[in-house]
Amino acid sequence: MKARATIEAIRLNVFIEEQGIDAEIEWDGLDEKAWHWLVLGPEKKGIATARLLISGQIGRMAVEKKFRSQGIGSAILLDVLKRAKELKMTDVFLHSQHHATTFYEKFNFSSDDKRFLEADIPHVKMYKRL
Repeated sequence: MKARATIEAIRLNVFIEEQGIDAEIEWDGLDEKAWHWLVLGPEKKGIATARLLISGQIGRMAVEKKFRSQGIGSAILLDVLKRAKELKMTDVFLHSQHHATTFYEKFNFSSDDKRFLEADIPHVKMYKRL
């Protein structure tokens, strides 16, 4: 399976099937101009992904359910932040699902804690200076 198809399969599983996000929201047309991360697990199967947009927005971070709480999300995020620095970005931001804000706070992201709905899920915009 090619990388793009593997990334799409992970996002389909996590966002569309597990979380019920509408496919039109998930496939927003921004993937073509983004940097993507793909983590392969046992048997070379895709287990996690993320993307970084030229605007500095980190998003579409997804880890397959059975691989969560193993440090995979942390490893991806650290690599995304490293790449953002290499690209000379001075700030990055993301839209965190509200329940996940403590995860990003461990990496020194901060927010104004103003909740908003994105794909009918409460989110908070979080920022980090690089």
